Order: sequence, then C-alpha cells, then structure tokens
Amino acid sequence: MLEDELESYLKRCENRGLSPNSVYLYRSILSRAAVKVRELGRASFIDLTPDDVYEVVGMWSGISPNTRHGYLKIFEEFVEWMGCSAVKDADILVPKTTPHRVRVSDSQIRTALSSASPELRMVMVLGSMMGLRRKEIMGIRLSDIRKDGILVHGKGHGTEGKIAIQYMPEGVKKEISEYMKVRGPASDLLVVVRDRSGKVRNDIGYRNSWVTNEYQKLSAQVGFKITSHSMRRFFGTSIYH
Repeated sequence: MLEDELESYLKRCENRGLSPNSVYLYRSILSRAAVKVRELGRASFIDLTPDDVYEVVGMWSGISPNTRHGYLKIFEEFVEWMGCSAVKDADILVPKTTPHRVRVSDSQIRTALSSASPELRMVMVLGSMMGLRRKEIMGIRLSDIRKDGILVHGKGHGTEGKIAIQYMPEGVKKEISEYMKVRGPASDLLVVVRDRSGKVRNDIGYRNSWVTNEYQKLSAQVGFKITSHSMRRFFGTSIYH
C-alpha cells in the first residue's frame, strides 16, 4: 500500500507540471521514507504518528540543515496530501543556515579570465555578461546563436526547459568570435569539452561537472574562489552594453 500511495502522489506531481528531475528527487526522498515507515510497522502513511515522523527525520541527521529542511518540506507536503497531520503535529524545527556567497570584483574577473582556458573563458563570459546558468551555457548549440541574441533553454518547463532568446551584448559577440578561431569543428555545442582521453563529451552531466572542476582548478591558480554562481551574481550587479 505504501508504494501505491507514493506512486499516486508522484503521478499527481507529474500532472501538476513538476519537472522529471524534481519527480526523480521526490521519488528518491519519499521511497527512503517509505522503507522507514514500513520498518515502523505502518501499512499506510495515513497511520503515521509524530513519533514516527521523528524516526523518519532521523534518517537525515547527517546532512546539512538546508538540505534536511528541503527533505522535510517534501515529506510534509506528501503526508498532508495523504490526509495525515503527523508531520505538522510533530512541529519539527530545522533551522536553515545562510550559506557563504562567493562574490568577485571586476578586477578579479579580469584576472581569472586572463588565466582561464579558452573553453572556461567562454563559460565565464556567458555567465558574467549574460547571467546564464551553468547548464544553460553548456547546452548552447552553434545553431542557437543569432545575430543579436542566443536561444537559451532555461530551468524547468519540461525536457526542453523554458526557451527564450536572450540579448547578446557586443562584448559577448566579440568573445564568441575569438573563441571560434581556436575552437575547431569538434561539436555542434558551442563550448567544446573533452575528457582525459581527448574524446568530445556532449552529455550534460559530464559537461556540468567539468565546469565545476575547472572553476576549482582556476580558483587554486588565481588565489581566490570563483564559481558559476559568482559569475551570475557579478552579472546581477553589473551592466554591460
């Protein structure tokens, strides 16, 4: 019965428009909760008590407060949908922490750009001058680049994401033009990523990890931390024409 209840809820989430990635996350969190609920001898989530909830939440004791808070909200929403108030009655307080936000100055951006590889420099330019996310940048194809804009597949809204043409500043146009001179015809994706064997990688998971790893190496090289989010924050406090 627990599995049937879970599947009914996940189907509802899909019908509400929740993205496949979010449904996958919900399934992972709630499936683990179902295992614990079964161990507690409950045949249905409706039968949960506040004490049962404490046991479920205890599974997440080793993760960060912010992540634990997110898991609890997902679990609470599901249990309330089932018609059970156990999570609410348990009145669990999971304090959220304020993460340290990495910020970089204009001079630091210039230093990092001069030290970055052509591929990472292109990623940095698109992040700091257009405010694009890592996944959005790594998904840009040559055919997405227009005269004055770039077709961007944003977060959510199905497998293709939210599609929009974003204005491309002159500085970005110049950077793309320079990058194309050294890029080569290896892929139809703008930023060419290769693994250690030299093979071109077009799978988004590898490409996203590549960006993170390259930022870490660059941070060690220049002596200050720089991340994908710091590029977007820089864009948010700067104006380019």
